[in-house]
Amino acid sequence: MPLTDLFAIAILPPFAIGRMGNSPDPMDNYNVSPDPNDRPAPADPTTASAARTLTPAPTLQVDRATGKITGAALPAAVRFRDADGKIKPVAPFLEVWFQPTEAAPLEPLTKDHLGELTATVEWRVNTANRKAFRRTGDANDRIEAVVDWFGDHAVKSIVGTCPNFKANKSIPFGTVQYIDPDSAGFPEVRLRFTPPAGKVYGPTAGDPNVVDDVYDATRGQWRGHVDEFGVPGKPVPTAPGSIFFGHLEGSGPNRMWVSNGYLDDASDGIVEVRVRFGAKELTAFARISAGPPTFAPDTFHLRTVADDLEQIALGPVFTGPVPIGEAVDIIHRGLETVRLFNTAAGNDNFPTRPVSNMPRHDTGFGRARETIFPPGRADAKMVRQLHEGVVEQVAGGDASSVGGILRSPEKAGDLSNAGRRKMPGMMRGSDGLHLALTRRQAATLRGVQPPAPPPAAATPEANMLKMIDHFFNRRNRHLGIMIDATRTLAELFSDKPALLNYLRTASSKGDEAGPLAGQRLIVPGNPDGSALVQLIRTPTHPMNGPLTTGTVADTGKTGLTILTEWIQSLS
Repeated sequence: MPLTDLFAIAILPPFAIGRMGNSPDPMDNYNVSPDPNDRPAPADPTTASAARTLTPAPTLQVDRATGKITGAALPAAVRFRDADGKIKPVAPFLEVWFQPTEAAPLEPLTKDHLGELTATVEWRVNTANRKAFRRTGDANDRIEAVVDWFGDHAVKSIVGTCPNFKANKSIPFGTVQYIDPDSAGFPEVRLRFTPPAGKVYGPTAGDPNVVDDVYDATRGQWRGHVDEFGVPGKPVPTAPGSIFFGHLEGSGPNRMWVSNGYLDDASDGIVEVRVRFGAKELTAFARISAGPPTFAPDTFHLRTVADDLEQIALGPVFTGPVPIGEAVDIIHRGLETVRLFNTAAGNDNFPTRPVSNMPRHDTGFGRARETIFPPGRADAKMVRQLHEGVVEQVAGGDASSVGGILRSPEKAGDLSNAGRRKMPGMMRGSDGLHLALTRRQAATLRGVQPPAPPPAAATPEANMLKMIDHFFNRRNRHLGIMIDATRTLAELFSDKPALLNYLRTASSKGDEAGPLAGQRLIVPGNPDGSALVQLIRTPTHPMNGPLTTGTVADTGKTGLTILTEWIQSLS
């Protein structure tokens, strides 16, 4: 039945993120597995910490000269650079969808629909780069671009201009193209945004760091700008501050970070579409953004804009049972994040080196500079293995050790020793303080229900063996405790009798032993006199939460109860 009216239109996606690249060939599509937007429960907890894989996906081929789609091809492999080594830009499509009536679902608008309505489609694009203006407060430092209403299929350049630019100078922000819906097999109405190359511009001709000298430093203040607090009429500096390219001037406590006046071709803004038919006009808009390319495409950071948008849309809490996949995804992203940075440097294990890290940054908030965790616990391999164990543990349905150590948003400024060790550690938020998960993320991790406890085992030693199995995924927390010249305590979790024998004969040691260092872990028949029990009963000790809350599978008892009953049974 021919379409006679439209109730509403929309652009999907409503927010499209492009990635810069200097190749003429846009990035091909690919799928990520497991998909973070799907979040299925892992079939096997021991594989939950595996790295994601990328596989090629069908990709639309566009003839830029005509605007027509010539077909869809499946790339042979996922490649982020072309044959010449140039970076491929991520150039997203924005599609127009419609509702024929108020209650109807959205569906793609096509060439046939336009013909039935005798409708026309036009687009307008308005983007800007306001990084310099954000700091100087000078409205003449705003770099803005407008591509006014157009309905043809030619490539349109997005040209950024600025009052404080030199005569006839501009910065290219990329291009847009209305894809011709008269393409065989691809009749949908869509626009493509292709980001710019990712280049640097500045105020000085001949500067080897820039491709063009666009900024007039005799009129604008961006070159020579210094972030200043409490200056009337000036914008409040960003936190963290001075995140622009520059140089140091002055000496001693009066040293200043001074801007070199550089600019980039990143931008973000609005894409509008209007559909006209008869006496009616419908409009919709979406947002676009262009940022630098990513070279860790198989990695998703612990907290992203998507997490904040999800909380806005769905609320800060779950109203029903928490799917295991939701919780695993969060912890998995934490693992992926720590894989990307030098945790030893982030912990300030090397204080004489000029490394930007949280301990160093905390001094700006009045905190003495010292490591967050004992240096041995910040070893990159150990941290990675620790996170892998936690991922496997949560995938098995037990998030009891995670919920109690989460940093709440109100505690982002708690710079005490305990406060700085909350999860996530050694990462900062946009305010320069310690990062906190969204409330919805925290509620997800706290809402995971452990498996129902089966009947208790018959003997104290049998329960101990089950407890070792229960905490197997946390074995990597003990990588820093050597039991001989070559083996760590973590390795004994694979040999349960050997681990029990170690507990009977060894003494307390390691970063967390404190005043109990050197005392016997187990005193047969005397739980209160055993160093291991005393450590677990200490509220600030890492073992306190896991062994005093929740129950061990197939026992119905806490880990501390199982341990004390076993010690009492020994003679």
